[in-house]
Amino acid sequence: MKLIFWSDWAYYINEIDTLFNNKLSQLKIQYPDLTTTDMILVALSCLGFEIPDTCQLLNINKNTMYTRGIVTGK
Repeated sequence: MKLIFWSDWAYYINEIDTLFNNKLSQLKIQYPDLTTTDMILVALSCLGFEIPDTCQLLNINKNTMYTRGIVTGK
């Protein structure tokens, strides 16, 4: 069961970006190859989600996050 559909994430990313003074927009400009999944992971990290919670929410394997290099020092 999905809590949030992929099509809804753009709205939430935008809202989180606003809350964090355009941090996500700045990252996207600095790193244009960031995917939607990358942006979701960064957004959830900004909100304080821990890696296991983020993985469970997105239904991804924790090792996938580490392999992609998304971990932001948590």
